[in-house]
Parts: sequence; structure tokens; C-alpha cells
Amino acid sequence: MSTYEPPPLDSEGPLGGRRARGGRTGRGAPLVNPFGPADNHPAAGDGDSRRQSVIAFVSGIDTAIDDDWVMRILRACGDVDSWNRVRGADGARQRFGFCAFSTIDGAACAVRVLSGADGDSLTLPGPEPAAKRQPLRVSVESSVRDAIDACTDDRSAIEAAARTSVAEIVRELAAAVACEGAPPAAADDAEGEEPAVSLEEEDAYERERAESRRRKHLVLAAEERERKIARDQADRDERIARNAARDLARVESAQRERDACAAALARWDDAREEQLAAHEYYRNRQRWWRSRKAARARELDADAADRGAQQAEEAAAPTAGGSAAAKALIDEIPAERAALFGWPVKWQHVDDALLGAKIEPAVRRRLREYLGDDDEDGSVAELTEFVVAHIRARKPPAPLADDLQMVLVDDAPVFVARIWRVVVFETESLARAAAAA
Repeated sequence: MSTYEPPPLDSEGPLGGRRARGGRTGRGAPLVNPFGPADNHPAAGDGDSRRQSVIAFVSGIDTAIDDDWVMRILRACGDVDSWNRVRGADGARQRFGFCAFSTIDGAACAVRVLSGADGDSLTLPGPEPAAKRQPLRVSVESSVRDAIDACTDDRSAIEAAARTSVAEIVRELAAAVACEGAPPAAADDAEGEEPAVSLEEEDAYERERAESRRRKHLVLAAEERERKIARDQADRDERIARNAARDLARVESAQRERDACAAALARWDDAREEQLAAHEYYRNRQRWWRSRKAARARELDADAADRGAQQAEEAAAPTAGGSAAAKALIDEIPAERAALFGWPVKWQHVDDALLGAKIEPAVRRRLREYLGDDDEDGSVAELTEFVVAHIRARKPPAPLADDLQMVLVDDAPVFVARIWRVVVFETESLARAAAAA
């Protein structure tokens, strides 16, 4: 409600009446109805689309009129969540305040009945001369006003009942004014004049609208953050479930192979197999050994070639000006993780060409070391794309390690450090080659 914090209501004074028991008119605090159930005002509309709180600016209230009277008049039009009377720096009641109606229908009834939307304006009685009193005015935002004008329901009976209730309350208020010994009302020589709204009233109304928009924006932003966190958590849970299922399948497959091998060994009859000579080992053992040695040599050569290609990719880029310069650069890159993660990466050299030729293959190869070559569920490809997108966005390495911890667990920081060494090496090589050209 209003950003101004009003002091408590006076319990006594001119037209003081009773104060709401258990309630107050502070910011955002709903008042308890001190006059019992509001059984003489219309019920709110049943449609969910119309059951939303509406803030209305109410002005034209005599400063001597207590807030209990105002609350009764407002409740005669519809359900009220809260009423906040604005007060001056000295604590004096002002002529205006803010009312939160529970529904659009309640606000619509107040606008039509209290503001004289049909040409019949309402001026509350008070001790001031009639010439100084202002007609009551209820204002809402333009969007709410459009919704009120667009309503095609026939609410004449409901508004007529509200007018009857308001008229009865006004008669009681007039009697209270008379009992207080207020001066008689003078001739209404201000008839036909437009109700004056002070600059202070307009400023307070604009501040309330701005505060309402700010609160709505904060709520929407918080809801969007919660949805993003939920989506990210769901993605992580899904990846963890896939990896767990794959690891379980791998363990079960290995166990089946071990069981099958153990069963075969239990049934193995070496003498019978030698007699059958179905396997080459039993037919010609020397030839089998030569074939096995050749196959093993090819395997060792392939492993050596893979290691050489990996070392060449990591330590001998042509943009570095030769192997000596590449080795010097490798020695210069820190091995300690904190220093490595704090290295100022030359991001201007990170483009699609570098990512496709150098970074992405290194990421995919490292992930296969951790997750295996079998990529039936697409986890390696998915994580590769995720890591490359993180680097393409020029984000720091520490958050990447946190995101991958769900999948790689304790190996996540080591994995990111290995990838980050490749990023630093490739960008530094390109930067130094450009400087030397």
C-alpha cells in the first residue's frame, strides 16, 4: 500500500468513533471490520478472472472524519483487504488514502457509487462549511477502468443496494457531526466546480502505482529464477539417472562376462580340446604365438600413435612458432588450479574455427576417458555441447566445474583444469603469433 507509514488511529476526537480492534492502518496491514460482517454490501463476482486485488485512490475526505467511517462506506461497495489513510509529517489525517478492494467488482461498485459515475456525486458531511468540502472521488488505474467499462453484466440492483447502504451510513455520519456541535453547513456555493486534487495527492498516487509495478516486477523475476533453477535441476537429475543406468548396465555386462568365463573354465577339458584341435592354439601353437605377438605389437603401436597425437595437439600448435615456443608456453601455463583458472584468457581469439578444430575434439576425448567410448545415450555428445557452449559464452571455469560435478563428481575440477589448459594454450598461441606477424 502507501509507502508512507501512518501513526495509529486516534481513539477519541472529533468524529473519532471506534477504532478497528486488533487492526491498524499501517502499510500492508489489513483492517478487521469493526462493525461486524459486511452483510449489507454486494458479493464479489464469481469469476476467477475478476477476483484480483485492486488498489484505488480515494480523496475528498474531511480531515475530521475518522477512518472507521471511511471503512464502513468502502465496505458497503465490496470486500476490502485494507484501507490506508495518508498522514502528514505531524501525524494529521489527510484528505486521501488508498483502498485495496478484493475484487474488480468491488472497485467498480465504489467508482460508480462513490465517485458519482452516473452524475450523482457524493459529498460526506463534516464540520467544514459546505463550500470547502469536496465530493468523494475513487480513482483506479486506466487498465482497471477499461475492465470496468468493458463489463456487460447488469449490476444496477447491486449498485442500488450499495447506494442504499452508503446513504444510511452518511445519515449516521451527519448525525454524529451534529452531536459533535459542528457548525451548520453553509449554502453549497461551489456547485458545478470540479473536485480539486492537490499536488500531494497526485504525487502519493503516482508513488503508489510505481511501487505496485516494482513489486510486480520483483515477483515475476523471482518466479522466473525459480523456474530456471527447477529446469536446471531437472536436467542434472536426468543426466545423473542416465549415467547411473549406463554404469549399472556396464557393471552387469562385465559381471555376466565374468560368470560366463568362470562357467566355461569350470567345464574346460584341456585334453579333450587338444584332441579336437578346434582352436588354432592346439593345431599349431607356434603360429598362434606369432599371430598373437603381431596383434599385440599393432595394439602397442596404435596406443603410441594415439598418445603422440594427443601430445602434439596439446603441446605443438603451429601458431606458436615451432615446438620450442610451444614447449616454453606449456611450461609458462601454471599447473596450480587457482592460478590456471585466474589466467587472463585472450577471448578475442575464441571463435567457431578454434572451437571446432581444437576445443571440441579435446573436450569429447576427455569425456570419453571419464564416461567411456560407448555413447548410446548421447551423454558424451550432450556434455561436449554443454562445455563448448560455456567456453563460447566466455564464462569462467569455476562455475563449469560446479555444473559438471553432478556428472563427474570429484573428477569435475580435474577435467575442467585439463580443458582450461587447452583453452589457454590455443588462445595464447594465436595471440603471440598475431603479435609476431
